[in-house]
Amino acid sequence: MINETILIACKKMQRDAQRQVYEYMSPKLYRTCKRYLKKEEEIEEVLADAFYTIFTKMDQLKELGAFEAWARRIAVNNCLH
Repeated sequence: MINETILIACKKMQRDAQRQVYEYMSPKLYRTCKRYLKKEEEIEEVLADAFYTIFTKMDQLKELGAFEAWARRIAVNNCLH
């Protein structure tokens, strides 16, 4: 689980915190995307777009405890577009 300190640092666009979030969430979001998409290239593209959105919109996340669900929703929405 990602702790709030890392998420707060991530909101401040600190690279090390972003790397930690990426390393923790990447396998989870990959599996989520794989449920919707079959081609590896599409999964990787959607995953990159999802992380871009996650890192640029962190200021919109009100409840840090809901981060994982929020990140998954972004990944699913990107898969469906």
